[in-house]
Amino acid sequence: MHRLRYVAPFLFAALVAGCAPGFPEIEPRFEASARDTPWPDFLPTAMILDADPADFERAAAEIRALNYRAQRLRQRALLLQAPIEIAQDRLRTARR
Repeated sequence: MHRLRYVAPFLFAALVAGCAPGFPEIEPRFEASARDTPWPDFLPTAMILDADPADFERAAAEIRALNYRAQRLRQRALLLQAPIEIAQDRLRTARR
């Protein structure tokens, strides 16, 4: 009885593994040339560690500027969805 307690989980795992389907085929939507491409090379750690922090600050500033511009465009789109007279008045007051 004690042996069955230790063997039963392994038997159950083997039963479940036997009922599971095999590994799926590689999806046919990928061409053979795409499947056989080599793995991309990794960047050397020296190149990563020697990166200029100013590049990251410039990128963050550009992201902030793009987010601000997108916010302004969304606000303008909301204004333009209003009736024409109200939108024209709001745009005139916004330019002042």
